[in-house]
Amino acid sequence: MKSLKYLVLLAVAALVGCGGGGGSSSSSTGTNPVTYDIQGTWSGTYNISGGTANPVTAEIAQRGYGFFYDNTGVVYVLPTLDGGPVLSGTLTAYAPAGYTFQNGQTMEQFSVTGSVSNTTISGTFSGNGETGSFSLTTTTAFSGTPSIIAGQWQGYYAGTSSSAVDITMNADGSFSGSDAFGCTITGTMTQIQSANLFQVTADSSGNGCAGPLSGLAFESTSDYFNLFGGASGTYYYVGVSNTSNAFVAEFLAQ
Repeated sequence: MKSLKYLVLLAVAALVGCGGGGGSSSSSTGTNPVTYDIQGTWSGTYNISGGTANPVTAEIAQRGYGFFYDNTGVVYVLPTLDGGPVLSGTLTAYAPAGYTFQNGQTMEQFSVTGSVSNTTISGTFSGNGETGSFSLTTTTAFSGTPSIIAGQWQGYYAGTSSSAVDITMNADGSFSGSDAFGCTITGTMTQIQSANLFQVTADSSGNGCAGPLSGLAFESTSDYFNLFGGASGTYYYVGVSNTSNAFVAEFLAQ
């Protein structure tokens, strides 16, 4: 793997991990009844040790998998959010696809505490000699009726515009393709009820590839990472992880 030269080692924000393939296992509120509806897309910022606020995008499924990530492709997993008001557990940070942190690792873990409501999620985290904080608010990523568009999806891993990942999406949500690292990508996407949120399972197979992963996707009309020069069209943002790897990819449906 290439070393990640410009990534602060502990640039840590969060994937809101739940039943999917993320790297955290703690629960936010245990057996408390659901209080807040947190399912959907979110946006916000995080910072390390009081430094510059970095923008992030988040996807969260109620009592399920979720994540947020920055524009360098660093992915973060939080404890499962079940709708209760308290966030507490393990925060896991993953280096972008094909890269490592400065210590040669692809994953780091931290303790996180925070609060949850219908419109905001915030927290602080610490570990490995670093501290940080983050804040998320709800956002609407797509105003139409979400769906899976069959056809060719051209994509890139977030933060690495030269690292392509292209797939063929079928009408039933199954897909297959390959990426610039020589990995074969297969999997499925399934819409969660009528929300702009899709459950994703994937397998990245081949020498040095990530293996089975799971996560979420959402639909948008915006080129958030400017990987396609702001071209008009239908975009999908996919974030998946397992216990040692994660990636976020931006796709433009052709």
